[in-house]
Amino acid sequence: MKAYVAFFVMLKLAIMIQFILILSNKQTTDSRVYIFTEILFKTALFLFIEIFIFHQLIEGLAFEDKLIISFAGGLLFYDAWINDFPKLIQQLKKHGNIPETFHMIWF
Repeated sequence: MKAYVAFFVMLKLAIMIQFILILSNKQTTDSRVYIFTEILFKTALFLFIEIFIFHQLIEGLAFEDKLIISFAGGLLFYDAWINDFPKLIQQLKKHGNIPETFHMIWF
């Protein structure tokens, strides 16, 4: 098994375990671990899509198709860092794990 396959299997298992915990009311979707895992999964999937699509020869796949697939990966990356990352920072601030003076341009 290749390293990236093992990495994605571990991430998928972590998300599935968290999903089961959410269904059993032992965790919420606002949990710091859940949000961090979601960001990590979306970012890793974006990087995999970008590397695989543009560095692998796939017969019958036109350049325009590669751009559309690449755009889908970009949307995952956007969702992770524009929607989920601010939620993670808010959770960390709420629980006192990050100083109140920490801020970024988009907050």
